[in-house]
Amino acid sequence: EKVDIINDAMEVVFGSTWVQLNEMPDEEATAVLKMTVDLAKFVKDQLSKYKPGDMTTSTRLRNRLAYLSSLFQAAFIFCTHLQINPKDFPNAQKEIAVPTLVMELKDALEALKPKPKEQELKEKLKEILDMMGNLLGSMPKPAAGASADPLKDAQAYQKSLGTAKTSDELNGTLKMLMSSTEKKVLDLLFSKDGFDAIFKALAKVKKADTDQVYRTFPELLKFVAEHRPSALEAVGDKLLDVYMPMPLDFAPPKPLVDVLVEKSPALTVKLWGKVDVWFKAVKAGKGSAMYDARIYNVMHALEAMPKVLLEKDLEDFCKKVKELTEMGKGTSLEDTLKSAAVVALRSVLSRDKSRIPANVVDWVKELKAGDGYSKSAAEGFIDAYEGRSLAGAYEQINELNTRFKEACVDMDSLKAYVDENVSDLKDFIASVAKKLPMPVKFTTEQKFLVKKAILLHFECQAPTRTRYCALAGGATYTTETLEWSRWLKMGLSAAKLGKAVLSADAITDMPGVVDQVKGLYNMYKKEDGEDFLSFISEPFLTSEEQDKLLNQLRAANFFQKFQYDNQTANWLCANCACIYLKAGADRSAASLEAAASHPEVELPFPSLKLEGEGAGLQDRAENVVGAALEVKKTTGACCSLFGMNLCTTDDGELNLG
Repeated sequence: EKVDIINDAMEVVFGSTWVQLNEMPDEEATAVLKMTVDLAKFVKDQLSKYKPGDMTTSTRLRNRLAYLSSLFQAAFIFCTHLQINPKDFPNAQKEIAVPTLVMELKDALEALKPKPKEQELKEKLKEILDMMGNLLGSMPKPAAGASADPLKDAQAYQKSLGTAKTSDELNGTLKMLMSSTEKKVLDLLFSKDGFDAIFKALAKVKKADTDQVYRTFPELLKFVAEHRPSALEAVGDKLLDVYMPMPLDFAPPKPLVDVLVEKSPALTVKLWGKVDVWFKAVKAGKGSAMYDARIYNVMHALEAMPKVLLEKDLEDFCKKVKELTEMGKGTSLEDTLKSAAVVALRSVLSRDKSRIPANVVDWVKELKAGDGYSKSAAEGFIDAYEGRSLAGAYEQINELNTRFKEACVDMDSLKAYVDENVSDLKDFIASVAKKLPMPVKFTTEQKFLVKKAILLHFECQAPTRTRYCALAGGATYTTETLEWSRWLKMGLSAAKLGKAVLSADAITDMPGVVDQVKGLYNMYKKEDGEDFLSFISEPFLTSEEQDKLLNQLRAANFFQKFQYDNQTANWLCANCACIYLKAGADRSAASLEAAASHPEVELPFPSLKLEGEGAGLQDRAENVVGAALEVKKTTGACCSLFGMNLCTTDDGELNLG
């Protein structure tokens, strides 16, 4: 009678409802899950007492499985919650991370052979086996070092691959394969035989396109790439045959590809050889809701590949990137795809510029005429392609600045060091000249001082001015900039070398370049700004700082009015550049005159004046606000280094005055 009463009570508790563990404190959830694990161990140990056809043992087992099934259901719901909030319930999730126990119990239950009269037990077995599959699919991995016998666990996981019947069960098993990095475990699970077991399980289990298996399998490959890349290479061809056709919508391939580029270049090259599989999948999805995302996922995955590709593969890469971008024409991600394509091409540029086909370069130039992020990306690419990229010199510049700072402790030592190290200044200007145009004059007036701007004057540097020069007779093109402090640092080097003049009423009587720069600096800086010696102790601008000056010139449409001529290593006005280009290698006066008279020559500025609308109001506003936001992220001491005299008012707002 007591047993019946207890049994009825247990059925009410576990059969009619289940425990909502995620609504409990961590301590209570841990206790319930400990009871669940203990009951699972007990049931597993007691299975030997079951006798097929014996209704007494059959009923007893059926009841225990009923209780355990309800507890497993509660655990499954709890584990599903952990997938969304993995940091919740730290103690409870450790308690339920017992995949080996569940797998072994599952195998033991599947081996039972109830007689026809044990219908209730049969039904309960099916119910709990389904629930255990669900639980394995959502169960967290055991913490590293938590297992007393990792190899035994690995053997259980491998066995479970062969018995997995659902995608959830397979997904959970794949996750468990990443539980240990011990050598003996990796040797077992990721041998050729181990991978064969994984491939067979993936082929056997029926899956939908949105199954978690398609997320977990790439994660598993990432895990192996990080801990045993040679294992992937040993099964490379078969692995790619399994992986490449997997859905692109649900599991973006970029994270895996990035790891392969770093850890297994050889496998990355093999993957590139099969990339048409992805392109076919993209084309097949045209018109679907996920078409845009599918194109983007492939483009994003390709970005890092040029790091390991060579020669013809790099050429093919450029063509494929352009082809993929054109597939996205008219989609919601068109501009994003163009930007991503240019980023990918920058990787090729850093590897081997000669491998970028001319039609691809022309295509990027066309993007400069557009708008959005792709326009900026295209401008940066063409700058780099034509030698105006300012990246790559950071270490050299940092070393120069360090030496300069160490030597200059006061104004006298600063002047002496500048006089004694003119060669450093010369080398710096030479390295920057083809990337960043150098003004021939830096000037200021009171009205520009008020808004913290400086005037930059540029001349046409053509060795032989053509009759169509837009800056004849010593004329200069003038633009103003708020990046006064950076240009002032450039002015120190340029003026010392006699390539530029510093001009302002306040420095008229100052004889030396250093004193002139100091005078200009003191005119601009705020009272609480850094002293001049601190400011000028790093006169060599980093690549990032130079980029900001380059962007400012671009905003003023400078590069529509001037072009760099590689043969003469000078910046020419657009008219002279056009004629010099037509003249080719012969730059004699006669050749230039003939080129100027050629009927195919179309002068960019036929009025012979560099007129035309500069950066629009919106562009200028975006330029200033962008700089303001960047400065706001730094300390106040950085204001002058960012070339804008920004300060914070009492109400916490930025003052651009």
